[in-house]
Amino acid sequence: MGAPGLGPRFPDHVAQQGGAFEVQLRRRIPLLSVKDSLRTFWIGQLGGVILYAVHALPLDSRAGAMAEASQEWFRQAEYDFETARAMQAAGRRFYAVFFCHLSLEKALKGLYAAKFGQLPPRTHDLLFLVERIGLELPEDRFDFVAALNTTSVRTRYPEDLAAMQAEFPEPRPRDILDQTEGTLRWLRTQLDKP
Repeated sequence: MGAPGLGPRFPDHVAQQGGAFEVQLRRRIPLLSVKDSLRTFWIGQLGGVILYAVHALPLDSRAGAMAEASQEWFRQAEYDFETARAMQAAGRRFYAVFFCHLSLEKALKGLYAAKFGQLPPRTHDLLFLVERIGLELPEDRFDFVAALNTTSVRTRYPEDLAAMQAEFPEPRPRDILDQTEGTLRWLRTQLDKP
């Protein structure tokens, strides 16, 4: 039983895989435990010394965790696309474009997780992700993704609000939404391909 708000107690014995370190404790100490889909982290303090341990899931468990992580990326991609639609409906056109980019970024990260069985790189660069995945986008989709990749940098960090709003008059944001929706559908079809 852990201390209030700290979770479980630090185990009496912790060994890192491969025997790189081993800690024997004579007493239990309060510990903070954090989990993600691939590993559990424990951290605690004893006499001013920070102790930590990481437990990675076995490889066969990681495959299932990565499949779930991939689906989570796609759920978030769909959520962000719906947010893009909401921004468009509210007249916040350049934010609609920003969320279109974010939606495709997350879908690509879902494909990366599915293909490689590991967490995707931390990047906003859609073309980098396409290249790393080895994805063969149809030419029209590639051109769209390349254009959105460049366009969204300005929407992420606008220097002048009025100028940014003027840069995205109708029907441009609506066209970007339509192309994003088609690209998302296409990316989802790539999940089951080797």
